[in-house]
Amino acid sequence: MIQRLVFLYDSEVKPWDADIEAVKSFLGKLESKGVNCEIIDTKYMSDEELKKWREKATITSVRHHQATRRVFGSRRQGGLPAFGKEAPALLVYEQQESRPIAVYPHEHKHVPEKSIEVYLKELLDSLVQG
Repeated sequence: MIQRLVFLYDSEVKPWDADIEAVKSFLGKLESKGVNCEIIDTKYMSDEELKKWREKATITSVRHHQATRRVFGSRRQGGLPAFGKEAPALLVYEQQESRPIAVYPHEHKHVPEKSIEVYLKELLDSLVQG
């Protein structure tokens, strides 16, 4: 069961492909269902702190076979340069997990990219039905 969601975005940067208000709305609804939701504005974050979040996302994507390089930068450029800036990110934690189990958006094998909004809607629907 999902216990914690961490959403990282920069309020001063226009996102490439995310509806920030929709994400915040979904997070508010999920919080009312008992999911711990944290919204972090990276415009106030030091480069070193953002680097730590990028590393968590990279480790998660490798462990769970989620492709994130093109989503957060490019295939050629490592380090996820747009992570939490032009490309907002969502890290997903299950109960008792100290590391994220998923990062959104991501691609998985030959499945098209799943957006943050689509994932949050699916999670909310599953909680409402369950």
